[in-house]
Amino acid sequence: MGKENIFNVIIQYSVILCIFCTSSVYAQYMPNNNQADDYAEYYKYGTLKLKSQPSGARVIVNGQEVGITPLYVDKVVPGVYTIEIKRNGYKDLVGNFRIEGGTILEAFGTMEKAADKAVFGVNMGYQEFQQPLSITLSDGWELLGLHFYSDLFGLSFIGFDIQASYFGTQFKENEFSQFSFMPLTAGLALSLPFSARTRLYVSGRAGIALLNLMSGLGEELRRNVDPCYVAACGFEFPISHSANIRCEGGYQLIREDYPDKQVQVDGITRYIRAGLGVYLK
Repeated sequence: MGKENIFNVIIQYSVILCIFCTSSVYAQYMPNNNQADDYAEYYKYGTLKLKSQPSGARVIVNGQEVGITPLYVDKVVPGVYTIEIKRNGYKDLVGNFRIEGGTILEAFGTMEKAADKAVFGVNMGYQEFQQPLSITLSDGWELLGLHFYSDLFGLSFIGFDIQASYFGTQFKENEFSQFSFMPLTAGLALSLPFSARTRLYVSGRAGIALLNLMSGLGEELRRNVDPCYVAACGFEFPISHSANIRCEGGYQLIREDYPDKQVQVDGITRYIRAGLGVYLK
């Protein structure tokens, strides 16, 4: 075999080898239908990663709570989202973010300690006597009530609760005799998480109650200052950045003392009241 023939054979085999390798590479990297679908799915949605310091904060996206930090959410439809990060005792973090398809949005926020919240409000309510005192009274409306609430120790889930109210009614047996009942109580309120806006709470309070008995002619027949105890629950719903609506129901126990007779008479009332509160800066 001459040199020219050998050279032609080498060229032929080299061409065949190049075609084979090119075909193999093309077959290896040419995406199949499933891979194409995966690529389309990837670029159709975005991904959201959120972290906060401290962690364990609630994440609210466009008004809907979606989890707590650290948070990972995939398959997010591209668009602009309002994201809120909330945790008791810390200032809220709020921002608008755009999420693009095929991208990962990562955000980290450091939360600042919040100042104690204080609320002062007025309310009206209805009193119902479940168990009579030393006299039998008619149920009726409270004329005026006041409430004050303040966070304790920078924690929004526990607060100091003070309430006062005035209630006037009459004897069931004698419509010309008047009775006034003015409790002043203070205690602790524990908040329960319910939603991003509504605060549920339970409250236990103790204090005094002024019981005043008047005749139909305006003559004071008796005036007592007796211990008063309250167990209640309720909710607050903000209506603006500076005001909220509060509704509460509970039981009051009043203990009438008669030292001269060495007798104690317990009376129980239940009540429901609602009012408007204003946040104090």
